[in-house]
Amino acid sequence: MSDFEFEARLERMFSQPPRLTDPGLFAAQVQARLERGWAFRRVLLGAAGVVGGVVAASQAFSSGLLSRLGQVQAPVKPLIAELRSERLAAGNDWSALAGSGEVIWIAAAMLAVTVGIIATRLSDTF
Repeated sequence: MSDFEFEARLERMFSQPPRLTDPGLFAAQVQARLERGWAFRRVLLGAAGVVGGVVAASQAFSSGLLSRLGQVQAPVKPLIAELRSERLAAGNDWSALAGSGEVIWIAAAMLAVTVGIIATRLSDTF
């Protein structure tokens, strides 16, 4: 049993949008809410990233990950030294340098700086 009068009244109410007394003010309020939301989201995502990084670093240090990596690396060190000495004997100095730890750390630092620059550029555009 449907109430036709009620349904007709609902249909009339929703057939036309309500009239705004000041559409400019309404648009300004909506724009302000949108801008405030993005700033809050940026701060929230940045804070979540920092917290996640701290948790990940603390877990890595507390689990002894670095000492286990050193244990995995120990059997390979004599092989790397032998390969380097063969390359140096052949006169190919630059290829021996390419596998050194310093070069890897420099490349990792450059990658981190590049990611930081890209993140900064992207945050400016949003």
